Amino acid sequence: MKKIKSLILVALILVLVLLAAPTTALEFNDTVYYNIAYGRPDASPAEIEEAARLARIHDFIMGLPDGYQTRVGERGLKLSGGEKQRISIARAILRDPAILILDEAMAGLDAESESLVREALANLMRGRTTFVITHDLYTIQHADRILVLTDSRLVAQGTHEQLMAQVRTMLSHHPEDKVCVFACNWCSYAGADMAGISKLQYPASSHLIRTMCSG
Repeated sequence: MKKIKSLILVALILVLVLLAAPTTALEFNDTVYYNIAYGRPDASPAEIEEAARLARIHDFIMGLPDGYQTRVGERGLKLSGGEKQRISIARAILRDPAILILDEAMAGLDAESESLVREALANLMRGRTTFVITHDLYTIQHADRILVLTDSRLVAQGTHEQLMAQVRTMLSHHPEDKVCVFACNWCSYAGADMAGISKLQYPASSHLIRTMCSG
């Protein structure tokens, strides 16, 4: 049984990549090149550069003193959260996993970094099964299926459009009901104007959104 469990674990490691919040991004005290190549050590320089371009980090790297040979410092000390995250994305693109898990991958980024990371994530998620755990509803608007949880309980599921329709119905019939609390959050972050609902009338609450997006 232990051998079977070990084989399953190895199989998962080979096909799965986890990308967490920028503050937890793993960076080695080595060159930018090494940090990207860690995803696939046998990759060619051209493949590493292509991964960096798709991750929207190539131009930044070329502006560093030694380009791809610039050392990033212990745990990426010389890099911002957005820069570390895009290097992590480049590493994941290079590895080309079958399954991708994003856990609050946009957390704590400034507006400029957020825009670049969103573009990079779009390239990373294309053509692969992706699970997204996030409070940032913008990230998962195009997901095939969205699961909304509150207090560890499933309160709604569907596509973005289906959930928006539920929001309109629930708030028109039960505006004071606690079951609508997820809808307030959804509207505030994912299109209150579309739903015709005032953000001031229904302030946002904090919930965990789990998303499955099959590429």
